[in-house]
Amino acid sequence: MSRWRDNAQDSPLLRRPDLLRSLVTYWQHHPSLSYLFSGLFVGPTSQAPRVDEQGSRILDELEVSLREIDQTNSPWVVDRALRNFLVDLTGNTHRAEFSIDKLYSLDSATGRQGLLEFRGFEMPPHARMSLAQMLLLRALVARFWKQPYRHPLAHWGTAKHDRFMLPHYIWTDFADVIEELNEAGYPFRLEWFDAFPRIPLSDLWPALPTRALRLNCAWLLNHGLFWERKR
Repeated sequence: MSRWRDNAQDSPLLRRPDLLRSLVTYWQHHPSLSYLFSGLFVGPTSQAPRVDEQGSRILDELEVSLREIDQTNSPWVVDRALRNFLVDLTGNTHRAEFSIDKLYSLDSATGRQGLLEFRGFEMPPHARMSLAQMLLLRALVARFWKQPYRHPLAHWGTAKHDRFMLPHYIWTDFADVIEELNEAGYPFRLEWFDAFPRIPLSDLWPALPTRALRLNCAWLLNHGLFWERKR
């Protein structure tokens, strides 16, 4: 999924560089936005690794770069400040959750399109699910355009994968995202996204055999989400 304009100078990310900072920070605070809409593989060696999946050691340096963005309106500075962070483990800017490969690169004219790619958003199987994704992105952009998101980065440590590889924690975190949008004046309903967990629950989190319990209930055990590893 990509945003935004044909003319690079009209890109809201270059007109308001703080918008990119808000998006990067908010996604880092809410792992559900990285994993709920993802494809079959997530994690450091996937096609769209999170910025903090390079390791927590980079977070302090990333904080410095994010503050640098607030002090400039130069598109060149925006690119240089984040180019070494929004990458995969090999340094490839195209394989990142937020790909700024075509935002405003110094390397070539084709890299200066004012374009941001949300590579963590897999194409859903139904048009209405795609519409829900688009509404979510538009609402978050509108929210951060009016009120920039300024908070320190979260140091998740191992909790990022220990907790958010499980559907319960992803859905709980995403419910917080929806609640915050409503509090900001954007009426959203959590049930609009009910279809999304059903995909990973059936494909990414295959169920193990159901065990009947004596307490008039059933126990359904699912595998946790997995991430691609190099062999």
